[in-house]
Amino acid sequence: MSLSNVTGLHARVLNCLRTILDLESDLDTAGMGDSLVEEFKDLKKIVAKTNAWDLEETDVQRIERATAAFLSELELPLALRKKGGILSRMQ
Repeated sequence: MSLSNVTGLHARVLNCLRTILDLESDLDTAGMGDSLVEEFKDLKKIVAKTNAWDLEETDVQRIERATAAFLSELELPLALRKKGGILSRMQ
């Protein structure tokens, strides 16, 4: 499903889900992907079903906030691992 096939609320949710899925290779490269393999599989299945969801603005805002929080939590660990920082040296 492409963003051109969905509009409004569904497009915003799809954008959140795809943003998270785009991190899969980065997390895998950083050695953090093993614990999320099943979650990524489930998320890929969910992407195909978003158009059927009956969404309201409050639902989408909640998903956007959760996505932003998830990305924020991963920002520092990913940056440190990519730069060969403290976290990667500790392992």
